[in-house]
Amino acid sequence: MKYEKFIVFEGIDACGKGTQQKKLAEYLYDLDKKNTVVMTRNPYNCPEFEKDYSQIRGLLKIMKDPSEQAKTLADLFIGNRFTFNEKVLKNSIENGYFVLCDRYDLSTIAYQGKLQGLGFEEMIKRHEGLVMPGITYLIDITAEESLKRASKSKEHKEVFDNMKFENTNKLRNAYLELANQDHFPNRKIVVINGMKTVEEVFEDVKKNLGSLK
Repeated sequence: MKYEKFIVFEGIDACGKGTQQKKLAEYLYDLDKKNTVVMTRNPYNCPEFEKDYSQIRGLLKIMKDPSEQAKTLADLFIGNRFTFNEKVLKNSIENGYFVLCDRYDLSTIAYQGKLQGLGFEEMIKRHEGLVMPGITYLIDITAEESLKRASKSKEHKEVFDNMKFENTNKLRNAYLELANQDHFPNRKIVVINGMKTVEEVFEDVKKNLGSLK
């Protein structure tokens, strides 16, 4: 099932997806007084998933190498996504809300599937049965730019935030490969040049949004 008002932002570290998600939320909220906009992210936290959510965050903080814990992370992220569907998407679909999400299935397919070596097809198969977004924005920047921006961040770093050029570039290429229609022929995945200014990127986001209200 695909929900047209479910909009996902994807990309490598420091690509600006969070900034664009916030700008789109404000834009949609102001577009029509009837619009309700739900802002969320993956992994999603709720009381029933608190233990597993804490395990995800704990692993990402103590891991020393991005090749570690692939199966465990895939199990946790995908399980969390099914909980997210039940707790967030089901109610939002029933009420016609917009749902804007920072990361979704492409993140696990790229990170665990390609970077950690579990394979694209296996990760794609394990997401079957989930609600798919009406549009996924892939905010694309170079590996060099990602590392440059990340080095300026004061946020606490997790294992995938500390990757060097080779793995960062591998991850970027994984995302670009997933944007190819061979993997998802029936999905709208839009690659946005994230090397532009914030406002220029947002203009491209709006341009590709369509006529949703």
